Amino acid sequence: MSHRRSPQRLDRPTGRRTPRKRVLIVCEGQVTEVEYFEGIRDHFRSLPVEIRACKVIGLGRDPGSLVAYAIRERDKKDKEARGQRDANLAYDEVWCVVDVDDHSTLD
Repeated sequence: MSHRRSPQRLDRPTGRRTPRKRVLIVCEGQVTEVEYFEGIRDHFRSLPVEIRACKVIGLGRDPGSLVAYAIRERDKKDKEARGQRDANLAYDEVWCVVDVDDHSTLD
């Protein structure tokens, strides 16, 4: 007596990979720091990192305004992710990079 095989499944397996983390890095400087982090991103290629330079308006280079900018960008992506019902659009981490030597308000 032969054993019967179950029919072969024709549906495709769904993705099982966990999504990569999305990181936003907001830099005080517009050239050196941005190039540094882009170099790191290019070196590791697999990191989903978006690098943005904080726009300097007047004396807007203080750490408080940099953090406020990062919060606005994070909230904007969170809203977009909720609107499109895609949690992968939101940032998992937000980093602010500040040169502490240039600010008298930082210890």
